[in-house]
Amino acid sequence: LLNLEEQEAQGLLPVDVRALARAFPVLRRVPAIVNARRREAGSESKDPHELRRRAFKALREVFARLASQRPLVLFIDDLQWGDADSAPLLMGLFEMPAPPLLFVGTYRSEEVKESELLQALLQEGSVFASPEMVQLTVSRLPLIEAKYLADGLLRACNTDLSSAETIARESHGNPYFIHELVRFAHDEQLAGREAPKAGEMSLGDVIYDRIHALSR
Repeated sequence: LLNLEEQEAQGLLPVDVRALARAFPVLRRVPAIVNARRREAGSESKDPHELRRRAFKALREVFARLASQRPLVLFIDDLQWGDADSAPLLMGLFEMPAPPLLFVGTYRSEEVKESELLQALLQEGSVFASPEMVQLTVSRLPLIEAKYLADGLLRACNTDLSSAETIARESHGNPYFIHELVRFAHDEQLAGREAPKAGEMSLGDVIYDRIHALSR
């Protein structure tokens, strides 16, 4: 919405802009929403449950209008950190007829039992437990694929490729760790030090380096 001309953005706004902006204050950065709120008259409901119901309905309307104009992907990372209040919002968005969008959500499977949001979303009968939702398990990368990723990232930042094997093994197949270890190797090279050789780089080195940098 921020990247659109104000007139185009106004055409995508729901009727109940005030409730939407109050429930999601970040949307007040959008000029079209700010100006629409100023033009609306009347008092807002003080009932939090009514306000939430109206805001959820308005957000669904925004997604539907966006999806009618262009392909729309809704991506939410770390769903395990969501609270129980977020469950009605997400489930309400996908009640039939749902807006034509692709939803991608990620979460840590080991935290399902402790997460109120995941417990609600994945319970029997939920739209998120229906056949339309495809669940993909993302496991650690095999060593050969981890090395391939490390090699590609090292090439991308013009860093010595000799540490690819070490990075692949030290990461235990975690792509995030591979990225951070490559960044560490790149920083070492920029500092004029030799690229870490086999057995000379660890996640502990990366963590120590980051903590040490905070005190500078």
